[in-house]
Amino acid sequence: MDLERIHDYCEARGIVRVSVCGIDSVNRVLAGEDGRAYREIETNYWASEPEETNEVAYLHSNLHHGGIVLRPMFVKIEGAWYSTTTGKAAPAGLPYHAEGSKFRR
Repeated sequence: MDLERIHDYCEARGIVRVSVCGIDSVNRVLAGEDGRAYREIETNYWASEPEETNEVAYLHSNLHHGGIVLRPMFVKIEGAWYSTTTGKAAPAGLPYHAEGSKFRR
């Protein structure tokens, strides 16, 4: 998919990086500054919506000066997941449950 189309899609829907302001390590939940709760859906990938309604998966990133930010990594357009950095289709099983994943359906 054309990378420009993906960026336009993200901009139109307000899909941007999210700073994390709280961590619930017991329940494995990150609190975003946008007021949403994020759960790990795959190693280092996080989402705030259930799989069936989700349209964005975020990559967990630690900042050098401290803190955590979630960066949009994959977006779902017309039923298919695409990388926000390359425009290519997401690898099989990503962002949900890649082969060998510790996350199971």
